[in-house]
Amino acid sequence: MLKKRKINYLLVNKLKEKKLHISFAESCTGGLLAKLITDVPGASEILAESLITYSTESKMKYLGIEKITLDKYDIVSKEITKEMVLGLSQLTNADICVSVSGYAGPSGDVGKICFSIKYQNIIKDFEKKYRGNRSRIRSAVSKDILKEVYLIIS
Repeated sequence: MLKKRKINYLLVNKLKEKKLHISFAESCTGGLLAKLITDVPGASEILAESLITYSTESKMKYLGIEKITLDKYDIVSKEITKEMVLGLSQLTNADICVSVSGYAGPSGDVGKICFSIKYQNIIKDFEKKYRGNRSRIRSAVSKDILKEVYLIIS
């Protein structure tokens, strides 16, 4: 069902149908999630705000990541993306908030990606491993996240 139309079109249409707003806090995807959404006509009806919080400092400054969490967990962890999504939710008040952090390469645990999705006061945290080069990982992660959001709100 999800393969017949591009997931970004399906998601934007579903969000419009349900009158929901979405926001992103992106790290390794570098704005690709927001780009995929804004590729769809009418995206301004559902995209609240998005941030690219690439550095650790920006995650702390804008999303309120706690130093104690950083000291205890890797920057690419479900604990970090959960704090990111909570900070994003406070900042934007969007109906759906999504955060992502990962190692797209060439350094770090290449392909390790964590993301969190908050909807109706429920947070789902994901940790997945992707294969490929930097571009392929970022593309696969972004489409996978949009698919997960679509499944959650359907």
